[in-house]
Amino acid sequence: MGYLSWPYPWWYLIGCVAIGLLVSGILYFRSSVFQDRSPWIRIGLGFLRALAITLIAILLLSPMIKREETELRKPVIVIAQDASSSIADSATGAGLINVLEQLEADLVKDYDVQSFSFGQSVRPEFDPSFSDQETDLDAMVAYVHDVFGQENLGGIILATDGLYNTGANPRYNRQIGVTPVFSIALGDPTPVRDIGIKRVFHNEVAYQGDQFQVQIDLQGRNCQGERTELIISEIREGKAIVLDRQPVSLDQDPFFVTKEILLDAGRAGVHQYRFALQSLSKEKNTDNNSRDIYIEILDARQKVLIIADAPHPDLTALRQSLSADKNYQVNVQFGRDPISGLREYDLIILHQIPSVRFTYADLLQEVKRSRIPLWFILGSQSDLRTLPAWQGLLNIRGDGRSMNDVQAIVNKDFSVFTLESVVQSQLPQFPPLIAPFGDYVGSQNGRSLLFQRIGAVSTEYPLWVLGEENGVKTAVLAGEGIWKWRLFDFLQHDQHEIIDELVRKTVQFLSLKEDKRRFRVKTARQIFAENEPILFDGELYNDNYELVNEPDAEVLLKDDAGKEYPYTMNKVGKLYALEAGLFPPGQYSYRAKSTLSRTELTYEGRFSVREVNVEQVETRADHDLLQALASESGGQLVRLDQVDELSALIRNDQRIKPVLYSSFETKPVIHLRWLFAILLVMLAIEWMVRRYLGKY
Repeated sequence: MGYLSWPYPWWYLIGCVAIGLLVSGILYFRSSVFQDRSPWIRIGLGFLRALAITLIAILLLSPMIKREETELRKPVIVIAQDASSSIADSATGAGLINVLEQLEADLVKDYDVQSFSFGQSVRPEFDPSFSDQETDLDAMVAYVHDVFGQENLGGIILATDGLYNTGANPRYNRQIGVTPVFSIALGDPTPVRDIGIKRVFHNEVAYQGDQFQVQIDLQGRNCQGERTELIISEIREGKAIVLDRQPVSLDQDPFFVTKEILLDAGRAGVHQYRFALQSLSKEKNTDNNSRDIYIEILDARQKVLIIADAPHPDLTALRQSLSADKNYQVNVQFGRDPISGLREYDLIILHQIPSVRFTYADLLQEVKRSRIPLWFILGSQSDLRTLPAWQGLLNIRGDGRSMNDVQAIVNKDFSVFTLESVVQSQLPQFPPLIAPFGDYVGSQNGRSLLFQRIGAVSTEYPLWVLGEENGVKTAVLAGEGIWKWRLFDFLQHDQHEIIDELVRKTVQFLSLKEDKRRFRVKTARQIFAENEPILFDGELYNDNYELVNEPDAEVLLKDDAGKEYPYTMNKVGKLYALEAGLFPPGQYSYRAKSTLSRTELTYEGRFSVREVNVEQVETRADHDLLQALASESGGQLVRLDQVDELSALIRNDQRIKPVLYSSFETKPVIHLRWLFAILLVMLAIEWMVRRYLGKY
């Protein structure tokens, strides 16, 4: 149904009619052109012209037509089926899929029924495979409300055992209570004699030479008074090497205890560890007695050597800023002492070397030959005359005997790395450093991170500069006293984040090892779960180090048993990509190859696939959770043999009713084509009559 909406007072219509009559009267009654014609001709033509002008005037005032449309929408009923492996036996034996399909067929007559399955993901339609290795019940509830929350969502039917092992507890979902939840209780809630490992908490990465902690939650039922043993092993080449044994006394029922295990991080690589509980007599479920975890041991520690001319508080400040990060191993030595093993270090920091007291020519020559990244920190003892011989980023023209107090100004155009906004705003307020007096000249290879402010004058003299010379990364800090920055940072902010960020990002830039290989193929990570696809990314560079992917790239996977899986990578843009699919748990190696300019390029790597057995950790159904979800939302819990009652429960629920939706469509009258046709016809008739009468 539609009606006309007029945006102006009604008397505007009188004005439109008056305009039409005025134009028509002047043309046909005031003019002498039609005085010799019949009055009826003048009246007829005048009426057509007056009506056309009136309609055009009205249309120029933009009247609107509003139309109301109504739609009766059925309530949406969502049937969600748990497709996890924990209910495979009970669900398939009871014909769950057939039961849910019959329920869907019964409800579809009066409701908009949407069917889903869920486990480790939510997907449309029922899934009869029951193969999901994880259950995220909260994700299912959230998905339903996200997709159907703006529609007439009548109810959610959850067919599950109430067990979830990933995601949040669905009871705490803020959307519970908005829509009735009808729970179909699956599985057996009867407690059985069982001990098992409920959860294992650990970091996925540890560093070589460190120790890492693993937290294990043990649980048991109907086992009070029993004793067992927790065996910690490392799996090496398919063999279990026992690392430790810990006795476990089950002194209560139900039993729960948390064990904290400290393990040593050995050689670099992916290590597999197994935690196993010895089974008890008459134990019903032994699948949850062992858990395997994978830890990636990294040899990523950077070795930093600080060589100083003399003791100085800056040395402690530098060491503290770096030592707080386990990735850095810091040694401090003095230039006059014997120093060996320089090539073992990833970065060398030279504090006031070369100095006015000692040239350290032999040391600097050895450092230069080693091509190790360098960081020069200048001060009152620095020898500015010989400094340009060892680095070319910064030249200070002065004798070094006079010093300036300089404050730092962050270079807003610095792009080598980014600094947090708090660093840029707070650093100019830090105490001044002591910098040599002179004329500062920077090279084109350097990028100034900080400039100097001397007194109230902001200069473009570099204070902290970074760059690369002849393939060796170098940095120069033209001032001493960063120990004052560290103290001031703690005084103002109760932490050292600002100065630590400056030091660590500088060291990270200098010590970062760039991968210059022309062909690289890497996995998204080193450890995958068995329910995750293995993903590869590849890069190929030509002689000018430009990305290309014209030639094919092949990947050959091999498991521990020697079975091979050949693949050809896809070309995506200028890169390579491969989704190899799912693989069973174990250790895998791969070798990728491609040919460019008749040169075969190869890349090798390894990854691990860990087992996902969380569905076997807990097999006793949690009907209490399902009852809570139903009660808190105004729904009801039924057993699988009571599913027939669900149709009546839903039909009798007064909250689940069709909803009449109204919508309004507003359309300008000027958009009506038939009205344009009427105007065109009227003006055409007038024109033809005038033409016929020879008065046009």
